[in-house]
Amino acid sequence: MKKEEVTELAEFDAEYFGANRIKVLMRLYHVNSKLCYVSCTKSKITGYIMCCKAEIGYRIGPWVCNPEHPKAAQELLMKCMKTIGRNEKLYVGVPAVNKKAVEILHDLNFKQYSKSIRMYLGKKLETERADGIFAIGGPEKG
Repeated sequence: MKKEEVTELAEFDAEYFGANRIKVLMRLYHVNSKLCYVSCTKSKITGYIMCCKAEIGYRIGPWVCNPEHPKAAQELLMKCMKTIGRNEKLYVGVPAVNKKAVEILHDLNFKQYSKSIRMYLGKKLETERADGIFAIGGPEKG
């Protein structure tokens, strides 16, 4: 991923999260640009993944992909995992409603260790599309 792609990426991301998160995405990019990847088909973004160092290991997310391109989602994850290396712990916050994300991670032998509930205050974002949200960056960021 290149810095100049983050603006277009924010537009893609908004299709799934229902809000412009350019500031969040730009900050995550600056934290560890070497672990940020984007997938394109015919010059159109089909997905992206970002990863950053955690207290122990690495945290994957956000990881967003057009649900019509699950292979791209898996390829993004594999690229990220290859860059990090086999001996590192990886943590992923997956919306349980995204069955394809759960399937991909299960097939790679990821294990569930906790659950969380996404909540909101005020009017719920009707435009959020969890089918394309394969992982959130964290509960505070989405």
